[in-house]
Amino acid sequence: MLEIHQFLISAGYRPLTAANNIVENAIIRAFKLLGEPCYDLLVNHLCAMHRLPRHILLTRYDLISVAIRQVFGYGSEVFLHEIRESLLESLPHLDRSLGTARIVEETHKFEVLKFAGDLRRGRVILLCSNYSSRQQVLDAFFQRTTAAGTRMQHRLAEARYDDGENVVAGARAYCNLVSCQHSPVKQQEEHASARVFLCTHNIDESEVDLYDAVLSHDHVVTDRPFMVYSRTGVPSTLNNREHN
Repeated sequence: MLEIHQFLISAGYRPLTAANNIVENAIIRAFKLLGEPCYDLLVNHLCAMHRLPRHILLTRYDLISVAIRQVFGYGSEVFLHEIRESLLESLPHLDRSLGTARIVEETHKFEVLKFAGDLRRGRVILLCSNYSSRQQVLDAFFQRTTAAGTRMQHRLAEARYDDGENVVAGARAYCNLVSCQHSPVKQQEEHASARVFLCTHNIDESEVDLYDAVLSHDHVVTDRPFMVYSRTGVPSTLNNREHN
């Protein structure tokens, strides 16, 4: 899956994630007693060691917590506790009984599901690794559930098939990658459409030229880890920040 993330960066997509900022700020806050450069040294070292871009490393709390324990020994519990409390302070909707790694995962998933539900234009492709992730994003996209996973109470638009064999509900349309008709040639025409498209593809069952298919979409969503990528200059509902 890492090669997918590396390809997206090289193809001109950039990660848009406020969740990374929350995690990063929690770790920086915990390291204030030692000085902020200690945080940068830790993260830069882990990025080099595991050959991960910074925005992906910040989703891997397992790697970060192990490194902190190895460096600080018994004293690491002070830093790990501070990180956890900072996360929960920023994310009061999350269950306090969850482990910290799960809190980080749920934070990124919440962000992706909110993005899917809030999207108003363009073409999105979801590169998923399992049925559960695919269904959660679809439910959020068609606004059957909120980002927090609770079922919506208002009446939903009735789903139907259109002439292009897309599943359509209101202004939202879904197709799997096998039947996806998006292409760079059609981009001008599709951008003029009021319809927002979500295409999905299981990356473990790839029988198509996945890279060519990805490039015809404005946004890419992944579930390992949960992340939204957008082309430079494409409007998004997420706050954005440059990542290395």
